[in-house]
Amino acid sequence: MRRLPFDQGWSSNSLSLVEVGGSAYLHKTYRRLAGAVHEPELLRRMSGTGYTPEWAGDYTYTDPVRGSRHPVGVLYRHAPGRGIDAPLRENLRSLWPRLTAGTAPDRLVRAHLRPLEEKLRAAGRFLRGFHRDLAARLGAPATGYPVAEALARSSARLAELARADTPLPRDAAPLPQAARNAAFAALAAELGRLKDEFGGRTTAPGAGPCHGDLHLSHLLCSDTADGTWHMNVIDLSTPALSPDDPEYAAQSPVQDLVAVRRALEYFAADEAAFESSRRLGIDATETMYGSLDGAPALPPADRAVLAGVFHTADLWRERVLDLLLGPATDDPLRRLLYLRRLLHELGYNHDHARPYHAAIDLRHALAPASPAPTTHARTRPS
Repeated sequence: MRRLPFDQGWSSNSLSLVEVGGSAYLHKTYRRLAGAVHEPELLRRMSGTGYTPEWAGDYTYTDPVRGSRHPVGVLYRHAPGRGIDAPLRENLRSLWPRLTAGTAPDRLVRAHLRPLEEKLRAAGRFLRGFHRDLAARLGAPATGYPVAEALARSSARLAELARADTPLPRDAAPLPQAARNAAFAALAAELGRLKDEFGGRTTAPGAGPCHGDLHLSHLLCSDTADGTWHMNVIDLSTPALSPDDPEYAAQSPVQDLVAVRRALEYFAADEAAFESSRRLGIDATETMYGSLDGAPALPPADRAVLAGVFHTADLWRERVLDLLLGPATDDPLRRLLYLRRLLHELGYNHDHARPYHAAIDLRHALAPASPAPTTHARTRPS
């Protein structure tokens, strides 16, 4: 074994690239001993499927007093490639110069994404295959997803966040209060609709194993000679491994789809904030807030620029989601899991004084108030 040069990027764990028998392997050691680390076992079980890197070995620490075993490290074949966020970022940033006055954004977005269409559809098929094989190797839960518990926790978290004042970093502007109030009202209304639709049921179909922490950077893609992508899923964080575990049913492959949607919402909004900031010569926080409340302090021409950029980013995001995950759905479990994740991320941004990111959450929290269920944000050209 010998160490190879490797730019690991940012990781909370220790990563190194090594050569074993002439092939490159990733050696990963975990930052702390925790029984909840399931990645080594998942890689072992998924080896041979083609959806995850090939497992080569792992090692654990055994507590001499309790006898409990804790994963320490894992060795798996290096999966070349980059996160799917990289080609998406390149595509969106190369679109902006083509967005000019008089451009029809919907036609522009469709034409600009055409080179990625088949690759994104293939990535969607890859994700479906990953979930199918993961379920085949881990088994089905004995019960459905615990919707009653999820609704109760969402209701408590929403009430807690609605009561709290948003802490701000030093010298930061407050979030637009009227938009914040409207967003929380929309979330409460959506929660009420979900309670009615589930009709007092304790569980609902849709439980099953999932990645558990799927970010765009965890979906690796590399170009092949025939112009397609070779793909791998990395950093598996499935919450529970055994169908007998009480926590096993409290997960769903829908969580991964929701995670991709939320990641694209952050991604597209962030890109739109900086592009409109560049065009208007103002701070990106101001444009992000403006996407939330319509930017009443800006001149009409500047408001039109801001709305046009965000509207185009929304259309781009929805087209990517349609290609990757299929048409939008009004399925109540997907909406419930989306609501849970949005509240979790809004709470995190609240607790860590990140108003810029909280504005993205609130912007998408307004979506349930929109008459169209497939509309995920309300910014439109004026």
